[in-house]
Amino acid sequence: MEDEDAKREITMTDNVLQGMRIVVDAFRLISVSLDLDETLKGILDSLKSLIDYDAAGIYVIEPDSGRLRSHIVRGYPEDVSKFEPISKGEGVIGQVLEVSAPVLIADVRSDPNYIEARSSTRSEIAAPIVGSGGRIIGVLNLESDSENAYGPIQLQLLMLFASGVAVAIEKATLHAEMMEKRRLESELAVARQVMAGLMPRATPRIEGFDIVAVNEPWYEVGGDYYDFIPIDDERWGIGIADVIGKGVPAALLVSGLRASLHSLARNELALRSIFNKANQFFRESAGDGQFVTLFYAELDVEARRMIYINAGHQPPLLLRRGGAVELLQGGGPLLGPVESPHYLEHFAQLESGDVLALYTDGITEAMDDKGNEYGRERLIQAISRARQGGAAAIVRAVVEDVKQFSQPEIADDRTLVVIKAL
Repeated sequence: MEDEDAKREITMTDNVLQGMRIVVDAFRLISVSLDLDETLKGILDSLKSLIDYDAAGIYVIEPDSGRLRSHIVRGYPEDVSKFEPISKGEGVIGQVLEVSAPVLIADVRSDPNYIEARSSTRSEIAAPIVGSGGRIIGVLNLESDSENAYGPIQLQLLMLFASGVAVAIEKATLHAEMMEKRRLESELAVARQVMAGLMPRATPRIEGFDIVAVNEPWYEVGGDYYDFIPIDDERWGIGIADVIGKGVPAALLVSGLRASLHSLARNELALRSIFNKANQFFRESAGDGQFVTLFYAELDVEARRMIYINAGHQPPLLLRRGGAVELLQGGGPLLGPVESPHYLEHFAQLESGDVLALYTDGITEAMDDKGNEYGRERLIQAISRARQGGAAAIVRAVVEDVKQFSQPEIADDRTLVVIKAL
């Protein structure tokens, strides 16, 4: 008798040890694998060794809808997906989501919440997959063709494995986010390099004018662009643009726009023809929803006369020596949305003491901690206070005023070009 008791005790100990080894192996797989599908398949394999089942499923909550969709299933008919997505309170799996607790059904035929996905199922057990912070991220479900197949011990084991599934899902999600972050950082580095090569290395020295420009790129790299294009000995092209978009796509479009402007400006085309051809290029090159605002002018240095078109860009400010302020607006729609736009040329005469400021919306739309925008009027005031100095002093004054007004981290590129007539 004692020998039989000893044998039973040894057998029980062996079974416990075997079960512990299975659990340890499953969690070891979770700790080393970055392949979520491989990990979840391994978990279901290990679970099968401890809890017999005829069908199993791991369901994950969709972030947008809050409903459950299967990530991996076994033992179900091929058309089981017709029951998805599963809402809170729907079936046994949805009930787990509703009560935030495991559910054990001894006989599904007597359970009003049961939805038949397998005609042979008799008992079912399901446990919530609880992520960090106690947030339910899914449900682990087992079905058996036998009645009363599961009890308290199986329920505890299922909850243990559900915790492992949670770790695997969150680890895979974190890894995917980290890889995406690295990809974006690499893409941004390329975009920064491209944009840096597109900006003028220095402002030109044009007789009778003091010119200074500054560009403060946002971390995510926007589409701000400014340029000075020598047309001939007496004329300069001056442009500022903002491509709607970020990263490499925006940088590539800016690159194409720059090449287009340089080529068109030097071909002695009328300004409206330059804009029509630039618009055509942009429509052929840009993706859906991408467009660009552009202000471009040709400055006759000797006559101090400027011809310009403003295609949807923030209107440059022309502060006259006597204190009047003119907005250089009008000309036509921004580049991209309209197939055959009509552009009108405008003129401005620059007199000694006048200050012309070209800028992007990263300046006027800079926000303070209360959500108030810096705005055009404040920009005019900052320029007016500093206008007695040179262009560099005006630029410094505006940049400092925007920084004092706004939050430390900028949310868009900030570009400012100041041209003072001497």
